[in-house]
Amino acid sequence: MRCVFAILFCLCVMLPISHAQTAGQSTSASEVIFDPVRFDDFGDISFKDDKARLHLLALVIEHLSPDRMIYLYAYAGRRSCAGEAQARALRARNYLVHERGLQEDRIVCKDGGYREERTLEVWVWVRGMKPPSPTPTPGLIPRKRKHC
Repeated sequence: MRCVFAILFCLCVMLPISHAQTAGQSTSASEVIFDPVRFDDFGDISFKDDKARLHLLALVIEHLSPDRMIYLYAYAGRRSCAGEAQARALRARNYLVHERGLQEDRIVCKDGGYREERTLEVWVWVRGMKPPSPTPTPGLIPRKRKHC
């Protein structure tokens, strides 16, 4: 699992540097310009697995300029409890802020609506740009659980 994260880190940070250098520019990891990108999305996994993915995100975002932000879009599943999606996004943000030391103002949590399965979508975005749009499942009629 750590090997996969190391490979992803290299792809996200090192490839743009090598591309910039081949174009005749001298660039450090903190100066690399990234386009806004959906960094990750994951469904109904354990919080331990959530933390592993968020750890990789923290490693990447620490090496980007301070104008890069994280948008966390949480989607409730078809069968979910009220407030479940927002709670998941806040749990992820709290992990990034309190465990990984990221600045709270670089992380935005949004309720994305509903999908078939609960999902957390992670975007690395540029501060000041129009935020990414949520992508809920069209026409999905949620069914709330009675005992949450």
